[in-house]
Amino acid sequence: MVCLEEIPAIAVLLKTAPASTVQLLHKIVNDEPYDKSSRKTLKKFAGFPQHYDLEARKEKILKEFTKTELITVCTMLGLNCTGSAKELNERIFKNLSDLTSLKNNFTEDLTDDEEIDSTPFSRESVCNSNKQLPTPQTGPLGTFNEVAELLPILSLFPPTEEIQHH
Repeated sequence: MVCLEEIPAIAVLLKTAPASTVQLLHKIVNDEPYDKSSRKTLKKFAGFPQHYDLEARKEKILKEFTKTELITVCTMLGLNCTGSAKELNERIFKNLSDLTSLKNNFTEDLTDDEEIDSTPFSRESVCNSNKQLPTPQTGPLGTFNEVAELLPILSLFPPTEEIQHH
């Protein structure tokens, strides 16, 4: 049985992502409050129990999460981030219910000569990456084209005013 820590890109995110991001995934799969051991618990998550009331859980999460939060979870899981909140919610639960398929989605994205970059994100690494040309593999989130698909999300944020130099 596959668990989240067996998917390298997700394992890296569970280790390096901010607590606020990991809490979103934790809230989807667990009713218990988030604590210091929650990351370890999430790594061991192997899907929902067989007789789990998945439909009730989907409804609860759809009511409690904003679309932006659902997009964040989709991004963590390497899923398509387009669609309505209901579609995003369905996609998340479908993939968390079948971790083998989720794992296969990640491994199919890699060719024989590519490896997942397990370097944790840091302010310095992000600043340095902005100075370099994009490479085909951008790290645990996937290829440059997959990241480019996320650009429509930027429209959710208001534009900032440009500083005028006199």
